[in-house]
Amino acid sequence: MDDNIKSDITRENEASEKVLEGNMSQADEALNGAFADTDNDDVTDKDLRKHTENDSGDRNSSEDKINDRSKAEKTDDKETKSSKKPLNKKILIIAGVIAAVLLAFGIRYLINRNDTKVILGQYKGLEYSYVEVTVTDAEVEEKIKSIVDAKTTYKKLEDRNGTKTKNGDIVNCTYKANYEGRLVEEGTGNFSIGTGEFVEFENAITDKIIGETITVVAVIPKDYKGIKNLENIAGREINFEVKLNYVSEKNVPEVNDEFVKNVTDGKCTEAAAFEDYIRQELLDTKNEAKEAQIIKDLTTQIIRNSTFKNIDKMVDEYYDTMYQTYESGAKHFELSMEDYVQQFYSLNVDEFKKKLRETMVELVKEQLVLKEIVKVEKLEISPEKYDEYMAKYLQEYDYDDKEAFIEYYGRDSVEESMLYDYAIEFVIKNAKGNAR
Repeated sequence: MDDNIKSDITRENEASEKVLEGNMSQADEALNGAFADTDNDDVTDKDLRKHTENDSGDRNSSEDKINDRSKAEKTDDKETKSSKKPLNKKILIIAGVIAAVLLAFGIRYLINRNDTKVILGQYKGLEYSYVEVTVTDAEVEEKIKSIVDAKTTYKKLEDRNGTKTKNGDIVNCTYKANYEGRLVEEGTGNFSIGTGEFVEFENAITDKIIGETITVVAVIPKDYKGIKNLENIAGREINFEVKLNYVSEKNVPEVNDEFVKNVTDGKCTEAAAFEDYIRQELLDTKNEAKEAQIIKDLTTQIIRNSTFKNIDKMVDEYYDTMYQTYESGAKHFELSMEDYVQQFYSLNVDEFKKKLRETMVELVKEQLVLKEIVKVEKLEISPEKYDEYMAKYLQEYDYDDKEAFIEYYGRDSVEESMLYDYAIEFVIKNAKGNAR
């Protein structure tokens, strides 16, 4: 594929993901590896399986093909910064799209329209509830385990060819999973015998000769999350066709200074400080989610309190642009639109269109009320506020050079993002929070 086309599609679909991230609960998981942010690859691996430990050198499922392609794209993006992070992403719907989604219109498209109107309702004195966030020792341990697991490698044991599998073996298998005569998943991964997580499957591949192909009929445990796409049919009987490729030796990296420095991109350099670093990372993530929920609650109240006129045309235009972006994504993965939305969102096309239109309605309304708050309150970005937001953006988007950041995102987009940030800040400052 032409590199320029690939870059455009990647950027547009990254924006598409952000549009629906607050409204489609499966979006993050479905698009992880396809259009996810690239900054924390070393410390985050959502594709990690508890039981099926994928061998990156020998995967062939449709899911893995997507992930393999996207990893190459991620490498390109890191080198060229071709895939933008949406500015102001924390405002959930609008923030995830304000500078990156509406590529065909530009940031000032809405502001320059005169045929839309909002009668702003109450936006000061609102109330919201929140939960104080904490991070447990167990969460820190689980996170570190996931990082170590993501860096764990597997080596084929040549001397086990032709031998029988036994308890404690890690068996590399190529499998096809069928439910009611329909293929629901296929791939290659490492399965550990004796974990007790998927007893029927583990028992079925025990005492079998490496190299043979067997049929396994097993009921998916209700709490089993080892193979993606089988979680939704937990508790039901699945027919597996399994080829036992080889026995693997698991090589778990030592959590030393070098490992820590590598997985944190140099942000933490000592193993002794790793737990504290991870704890703070988890706390920051939870606080970001908390802030995002507060913002969503408040903007939802403002929208409910306000009246909108003549927004249908704008919604249609935004919808058409976004739908075309998703069509580009489907084409990129050589999928029909039906297969694309089913695979990534577990929706049929009609359901997807309905959800996308609802999201565009909310986008337009949020953009209108925030723009109106800026106007009514005469909000302006002072030099001090500009420096404050710019420092935050440079840190968040991993830029050292302010001018390079402005050149890449565009001065108008950056300044508009600051205004929307300021409007949200104003709303929160004039609201009352209640801890739950």
